[in-house]
Amino acid sequence: VRTATPVLQQTRSLFNPAFNSNYANFIVLGLIAVSIQLVSLLAASQSGAREFGGGSAELQELSRNLFITVAAKSAAYIAILWPVCWLAMHVPKWWLGFPVKGSEWLLAAVILWFVTNMVMLGIAISTFSKDALLASEVCAVITMPNFLASGFTWPVFAMPGGFAAIAYLLPMNPFVFAVRKITLMGAGVYDLTRELLLFAVWSAAAGMLALAGAYLLRRDGEPGKAHP
Repeated sequence: VRTATPVLQQTRSLFNPAFNSNYANFIVLGLIAVSIQLVSLLAASQSGAREFGGGSAELQELSRNLFITVAAKSAAYIAILWPVCWLAMHVPKWWLGFPVKGSEWLLAAVILWFVTNMVMLGIAISTFSKDALLASEVCAVITMPNFLASGFTWPVFAMPGGFAAIAYLLPMNPFVFAVRKITLMGAGVYDLTRELLLFAVWSAAAGMLALAGAYLLRRDGEPGKAHP
């Protein structure tokens, strides 16, 4: 008489941030991501608006090459903001024991790329506005929708179609999605294809806006004065 092999029954939980992991882990990281975006935008836009609007800018003296001009302006902010933002993203891990399952190097690279995008966007805002108050209002308009449609309060796939499309157009969302995958899922570079493509799109958009703003300032002559 043959003995039937018993059916082995076991459960395997797939990734679900709302059930098999503490969703508070990512809410805290998401709030830090909002802070990183706002600080990066404000640092570049506020100082740039005061510089360009007050006529004290050295934009024309840096280089005749607009790319070098924007890169030089961006590098100073990035050199200060990137280490600070990296530390801010790791405070929950060191202090509260929040998990970071993925590569630390990949997370650092994603933070660097996001800060670079936001700094270039902040420089673009400052060159077009030339006013610190107006620049801060534009930064607020860009940042506020992230609290509702960035994917860290609830998943984007649970949103209605229109809101989901808007969510993917926000500049912070590639960063939020990438951080969630790296920290909670242990994702690698090949798992971040969509996020990296969105990063590239925003890099191109922010870079072109910053170059356009630098061109307008140079065309108008001395920053802070109207073009005759």
